[in-house]
Amino acid sequence: MGYLCIDWKSQKVRFYLGGSEENLDYLVKAFRSVYKNAKIVEQISFSRNKLFGGAVGGRMR
Repeated sequence: MGYLCIDWKSQKVRFYLGGSEENLDYLVKAFRSVYKNAKIVEQISFSRNKLFGGAVGGRMR
């Protein structure tokens, strides 16, 4: 999961990547292999929701 945000004023492009805890490190490494100057700005944890079988959960960077 991810989305793109373009800040026209500062001329920066931001990508928000999200996924399960197990796969997020791999996703970040793959992203950094393409975008060499990528930085992790912050991490936001999402708790798993047992009601939906754990479908909601993971971390966004």
